[in-house]
Amino acid sequence: MAILKFEVGKTMRIIIEHIDQNAAAVLKLAKDDGIYICPVPNPSKNHALYAEGCKPFKCDSLNSRVFEHCNSLVGPDDFSEDIPLEWLRMAVDFRWRSCTSKSTMSG
Repeated sequence: MAILKFEVGKTMRIIIEHIDQNAAAVLKLAKDDGIYICPVPNPSKNHALYAEGCKPFKCDSLNSRVFEHCNSLVGPDDFSEDIPLEWLRMAVDFRWRSCTSKSTMSG
């Protein structure tokens, strides 16, 4: 089981505002080149909140390390899962510095 840590801050508030303004939007926890939370539809890469240590870089050598780290946390398969918006609201409302998610997926 892996624990994913997300910073509570500006990006999280932007995601909440986007979903509040777009009734069709849903919140997703996703993994591809990184692991992140984002609204779908996602109008901008600025609307993605990456888990600590799971944000891809432009530099290929660093990117491969991030990719391997992400695979070790949740396995090699890409995924996208709906998560409750209330999780983010609670983190912002209670002024947490970060929030965590336990993943039952493994590499």
